[in-house]
Amino acid sequence: MGKLRDTRWLLATGYRYLRTGRHGAATNDKERDAALAALMQVYQARPDLQEVYPEAAGGDLARLINWAAGVAYGRWKDSSHGMLRPYAGTYHMLPSVPPEQAPAPWSTVANTSRASANPLAATLRVMEARESADISNHLMLLSLLIREFDLKQIVELGTRDGNSTMALLESARAVGGHVTSVDVEPCLHARRRVENAGLLQTWTFIQANDMELEPPQIPARMDFLFIDTSHLYAPTLAELKKYSAYLQPGAWIALHDYVSFPGVNRAVQDFVQLEGGKFRFYAFMHQNGLALLRKPLRD
Repeated sequence: MGKLRDTRWLLATGYRYLRTGRHGAATNDKERDAALAALMQVYQARPDLQEVYPEAAGGDLARLINWAAGVAYGRWKDSSHGMLRPYAGTYHMLPSVPPEQAPAPWSTVANTSRASANPLAATLRVMEARESADISNHLMLLSLLIREFDLKQIVELGTRDGNSTMALLESARAVGGHVTSVDVEPCLHARRRVENAGLLQTWTFIQANDMELEPPQIPARMDFLFIDTSHLYAPTLAELKKYSAYLQPGAWIALHDYVSFPGVNRAVQDFVQLEGGKFRFYAFMHQNGLALLRKPLRD
């Protein structure tokens, strides 16, 4: 990290940040100045904080203030507790964000991916794009399943703009697999994205009602089923019942929007119960939710 700016600049920048923060005038100016001065003194004396919160050197104090509040209240042990404790209430009232809201290190991730045995350039581009924010954090998990479990016959129900499609296709190509996507809409934008990424040879797109399809239009033996369709209870349960009949032993099912749509989580519950507890179940509760099911290795 470059040389830290002087304390006066940091205080002025931090003060402007706090004045325009979402909590408004939570404390008076004198209290804010004292709390900031103490925090900046700690920050400038500690290389570890400068490494963890580099944005604070430029005046973005949101994550650093979150840390300061935790230390001041004694939620975790830290050598700076004594200095920050008098300002605990002030830090608590000031605008802050939790550590997980740190800016994603996309350039580092991309460089690491390029140097790895499983480069995922297309998937990372989709993950970084704002328009994929409803599913982006799940795409790497989908890629992991395909690559690490060597899932070759993949069926995607629900394509829309092709965010999940791109991740499925890139990993499928790496294992010599194929993706069959089904949607009631023509999904022209998704088709253009797939073509531009050079992934058409790995893909079959079918515009149809997925409940009306049968082999050979869809694979008779599937390794991975991804469902992101109506999100309604009855259609989702019907899709699970119909397509699970084509799953090979050890195959996986993933359902997006498991949290944000009650119909999806109810359908998953009832399907698992109907199957007599044979399927393994994993629930991911972030970013609208993702449910994973795995068919037993032996029928």
